[in-house]
Amino acid sequence: MTAHYKINGIRLNRHLIELTRKNQKGEAHIGGPGRQNSGSGAALYQGMADHQKNLVLLVRSGIEDSVLSSGVMQAKYFDPDILPDLMIESYRQVSTVSIYPHNYQLPPLASLLSFLDREQLRFRQLVSSNAMLTFVIDAHGCDEFVDRISSVFELPPTHTPFEQEEDEEQEAFIRRKYPETRASYVEAKIKTYGVVAKSGLTLSVHDLPFFQNGLLDKALAPIQATEQFVFLSAWMRDGTNGCFVLITQDPEADGPRIRLPVDMLTIQGPHFGDRWGIIHRTFSCLHDRQVPLLFSGCTGASISLVFSQGMGEEAIDALQDVFETA
Repeated sequence: MTAHYKINGIRLNRHLIELTRKNQKGEAHIGGPGRQNSGSGAALYQGMADHQKNLVLLVRSGIEDSVLSSGVMQAKYFDPDILPDLMIESYRQVSTVSIYPHNYQLPPLASLLSFLDREQLRFRQLVSSNAMLTFVIDAHGCDEFVDRISSVFELPPTHTPFEQEEDEEQEAFIRRKYPETRASYVEAKIKTYGVVAKSGLTLSVHDLPFFQNGLLDKALAPIQATEQFVFLSAWMRDGTNGCFVLITQDPEADGPRIRLPVDMLTIQGPHFGDRWGIIHRTFSCLHDRQVPLLFSGCTGASISLVFSQGMGEEAIDALQDVFETA
């Protein structure tokens, strides 16, 4: 990484479990009595809601023939007995590392990915929210990952990576005073800070060849030529091959393996990352209203939903059944 880009900070969350499920499109998932079949990958988020377990991060892709559903939950709430209901293929201990703010700038991210490639630093997933880029990494590599990427950003002089410690007494106090901030709180309609709708966007899918003698830099060249992004996500298919989903205002001249015109909705809400069932209700209402979802990335207080071009208005109408969108 040749340039040192300014950021405000790095946030670290340990003690997490990643749950991953892949299947073919159209594969039915019926997980128990009274459970709706909400289509591919549904067992993961439906099962978490049924067992009142929260997902703090979720990536769901239905762009290609196989559907990826991968979620992250707090390890202290993980129960192996629920795994059959979730129909997952694998789980592992992970941490998340978030960099903020990203300012929707692509060149710093492309440079960071190139740095990770050269330094043999691995990640499992990447997803953007309104302010942060969040990496999911194996728990055993967390400290090295944070230390190495800290050296290539220009951080405030007094900065140390922010790691929120668990405080059971404070958590109990917050739960009593602000019940809407914790999982036990259920609303007839979920409160939001608002829904942002964007149309006329372009979704592109890129293959990222990591740790293959510099091939990544060639793959990143068309990405670096685009200055701004609207949303992005990435995940590793295996140890050396990644998939990168990028949404921008303008179509790229060349490079992507897949290019689609799309609409996108972003929902911001109080403590979305702290309460179970929000993702399940979101996806279920879209399924019930027959609004197909191409891609979703959920992390922190934001849910990003991507639809084929022209479907954004139908999605907003459907989500009014679940969210206070005014």
